[in-house]
Amino acid sequence: MRTLAQKLEYCKVCTNREVDFEKGGLICSLTKEQAAFEKECPDFNVDEERLKEVAMRKAQIEHADAAGSNGDGTSDMLWGAVWCIGGIIATFADIGYIFYGAIIFGGIQFVQGVIKSNS
Repeated sequence: MRTLAQKLEYCKVCTNREVDFEKGGLICSLTKEQAAFEKECPDFNVDEERLKEVAMRKAQIEHADAAGSNGDGTSDMLWGAVWCIGGIIATFADIGYIFYGAIIFGGIQFVQGVIKSNS
């Protein structure tokens, strides 16, 4: 059985889609209700143009995510090292505080970066 969110993924690219905010957003123009089918909608009719738009938008989001984070852990290792070393330097600067939060946070982030780059 599909969840409502999974069903609405089909509805987004169906020619029978309609928007009614009083009924929760995307509805079927034939039944005037949200998706109620179990596995497949018997009235599904693909909107090729909308399908291309949705695919393009998903590709843009994936590209933006990949560009924002290179995915190999390098950024996590760099920022983890900055926080950890910065915390150590600030602690040894003897200004009256131990910056254990920065040291621990940086260490954890650095280790996560190492794990990400090795996987």
